[in-house]
Amino acid sequence: DRRKEIFLEAMRAVSSSQNPDNYPLKLTEENYLVGKPMVPEKATSPAHRELWEKKMITLALNSLAAGSDGQRKGVFANKYLAIHNLETDTLSIEDTTLERGTIYEVQRGKASTINSFTATEQEMFALPLEMNSHSRDMAQCER
Repeated sequence: DRRKEIFLEAMRAVSSSQNPDNYPLKLTEENYLVGKPMVPEKATSPAHRELWEKKMITLALNSLAAGSDGQRKGVFANKYLAIHNLETDTLSIEDTTLERGTIYEVQRGKASTINSFTATEQEMFALPLEMNSHSRDMAQCER
C-alpha cells in the first residue's frame, strides 16, 4: 500500500543520515511497527575483520592452553602473549617483554577496542600462516 511505501522511504532517509558508513539498511518488523529508523546491518552483524586480523586471532587462539583464574594464556610467533578472559570472552595481546603493554584487545563478535600493531606487523600476519609462525620471519617485523 502507498502509505507503507512512503513510510519506508522516510525511514530510509532518516536511517541514511545516521549511517555514514553506508552499510546496508535492515528494517525490522518491530522498527516498522513503532516507527523507528532502519538499523544499519553492521549493528547486528559480527565485526568485520581484515585478513591480517583474522590470521593473528587464529594464531593467538591456537596458542592458548588451559589456565586458572578464568583465563587461558599462550605465546605465539615467539613474541606475543595471548590472554583469553573466559568470563568476558575477550582476547588481549601483549608483547612478551611487556614493554608495549596491551597491543590488541577484542571481544568476540565486536570490533577491536585496542590495536597498536604496526603496519609491518600487520603485513607479517597477512602472510600464509605456515610462514608467519616461524620466528625468523617474525623477526623481520622488527626491522
